[in-house]
Amino acid sequence: MQFTSQPSGAQVYEGTKYICTTPCSVDHPVDIAPLPREFVLRLDGWLDQPVTLSTLTDQKVELRRVEQKPNPVRPRPTGGGGEDILQRR
Repeated sequence: MQFTSQPSGAQVYEGTKYICTTPCSVDHPVDIAPLPREFVLRLDGWLDQPVTLSTLTDQKVELRRVEQKPNPVRPRPTGGGGEDILQRR
C-alpha cells in the first residue's frame, strides 16, 4: 500500500506505532494483519487525519490546516498595595 499526503511529510501511525513518513509504502502481510487497519497521518500545523483501510488500495490523503485560536489575555491579579501577604505578620 502506498501512502501520499498533501502536503507530503506527514508521519503515518498505526495505533501508537510510527510506520513511515509520506510518501511511503506499507507492507500488508495478509496472514498477520487482517483488514480493516486503522492509521493516522500527523503533521505539525495540520489536523490529524484518520485512515481506515478496508481494501488493499493506495491511499491519497489531503490534510487540513489547524486553525490557531489566539490565546486569551488574562488580567494579572493586583495585590492591593504591593505588599507580600506572607510578610504581614
